[in-house]
Amino acid sequence: MSDQRDLLLTPASQIPTRRQAWLWAGRIPLGTTTIFAGRGGEGKSTFALYLAALINKGELDGDLHGTAYPVLIISHEDDWSTVMNPRLISAGANLDHVYQVRVRMTVDEITSETVPAFPLDLQLSRDAVEQTGAKLIIVDPITSTISGDLHKVTDVRRSLDPLTQLAQDLELAVIGIMHFNKGTGNASDKLSGSHGFRDAVRSVLLFATTRAGNAW
Repeated sequence: MSDQRDLLLTPASQIPTRRQAWLWAGRIPLGTTTIFAGRGGEGKSTFALYLAALINKGELDGDLHGTAYPVLIISHEDDWSTVMNPRLISAGANLDHVYQVRVRMTVDEITSETVPAFPLDLQLSRDAVEQTGAKLIIVDPITSTISGDLHKVTDVRRSLDPLTQLAQDLELAVIGIMHFNKGTGNASDKLSGSHGFRDAVRSVLLFATTRAGNAW
């Protein structure tokens, strides 16, 4: 059975305008995906956890300031016992409101755990948000959640567009962490993989060490 596609036409006059809401004022918008990018060791993950702690306490400057919210973390690399929890504690996060997101899967009667992949596990991610009330999802690194070829725009957009739609539907922010590629060129072209990463998001924050020795 083939899929059916129908034409939808909506006059712009029937689409209500609204002010952009911000998780972090002027930097991380709600309702979409933001990329944190830089070379390894520049503090991308550490800074994302610092923001998570501020959100836990309702202290981040933005539209959610004054109200504490949970945070979901999809982490593919760092161990929670030795890396993630110590970083969160150091940042002052409320560990009762930071959730590790994993997926239990059963194949041929063998059960194992893995991290979510997109768009395959989009509904499970939606369930996680609805169960916790989270306003931020951190995906570290976001390239490990992509199904397909990272260098093909269609594959990247097939994974990221539904994730961004989830953020829009539930009015939350997604932070995807990724590395720079090894080439040279403009900062906007330094994201590893397809330029689909850059095109699919609304905000890209680049992390780099300055001459004074400070990242970001």
